[in-house]
Amino acid sequence: MAAVRELVGGLAPLLGLDPGRITIEAAGPGPGGPLGGARAAAAEDRLLLRPSQLADPEPALLVHELAHIAQHRNRAQRPSDTVGLAGRPRRAPVRPDLTASEAEAVALAGAVRAGSALWRPRAVLPDG
Repeated sequence: MAAVRELVGGLAPLLGLDPGRITIEAAGPGPGGPLGGARAAAAEDRLLLRPSQLADPEPALLVHELAHIAQHRNRAQRPSDTVGLAGRPRRAPVRPDLTASEAEAVALAGAVRAGSALWRPRAVLPDG
């Protein structure tokens, strides 16, 4: 758990998140469990990880799930709170979009793998 907490402590601020507000929990796989067949999931301010991920966390997987936490929070932001292209405030609210949210989380995970800079997620993840 300490390795996960350390990684979250370094990665979360890069995504605009306070690592102290993120709860990390072990969750078992299986059709009846909260993870189903996934290795990890995010729910509001919680990271749910398989025990194997707690022992040997993958930074790209953690960034992917942390991105979803940030995207959940984006639902509560006013349009002026989010930055558009060239640093200008967005003129219209961003609509929740599962496809855009997942694509952004995948791109952030890819950035970690490539050693590239991370950014604050802009997509808005729908409820659920």
